[in-house]
Amino acid sequence: MVEADRRLFIALELGEVARRPITQAEDILRRGQLDCRWVSPGSLHLTLRFLGSRRNSMVPAVISVMDAAAIEICPFRSEATTFGAFPNAARARILWLGIKKTTELSQLYERLNQGLSTLNIFPEERRFQAHITFGRTKRLAPIDLALMNGIDLSGQLKFNYLTLFESKLSPSGAKYEIVHRAHFGGNKP
Repeated sequence: MVEADRRLFIALELGEVARRPITQAEDILRRGQLDCRWVSPGSLHLTLRFLGSRRNSMVPAVISVMDAAAIEICPFRSEATTFGAFPNAARARILWLGIKKTTELSQLYERLNQGLSTLNIFPEERRFQAHITFGRTKRLAPIDLALMNGIDLSGQLKFNYLTLFESKLSPSGAKYEIVHRAHFGGNKP
């Protein structure tokens, strides 16, 4: 029997406080006729590590790494910082909302990288930039980020757990299924 691969990533789920400014930004950009595929509100997340295609037999080891990383972190708060685009606003492909990199977020990211490295899953070479992707343009397009200047980014984002997601691709976009949640400090609801 051939073992199936699963497309996996580790992320922080978002509550309503993070969704509100993103919804406002989408409304502004839609009025400008931007040709974009929007991430559904329930699928918004802050990716910490994209694991790619992994054998199903590897999932328990990934879960162990997540649990070990999460137990050392207390639930924490952060805040949204600014809107941006990759590779840049003049040639946008990815639209994002930046998240302040707190001490807890940095420690969590480092602990995940250390644990995953023992499984031969190594970090990307590019620097980690905490952000929430909320749209993908169909072709490179200029974005006037100043349009979002009036959006209130003052709400606190609260993170209580780390989530392992499986991404299932379809013609209508990716669907995310929760595989495991690792609660910070071992606190379960």
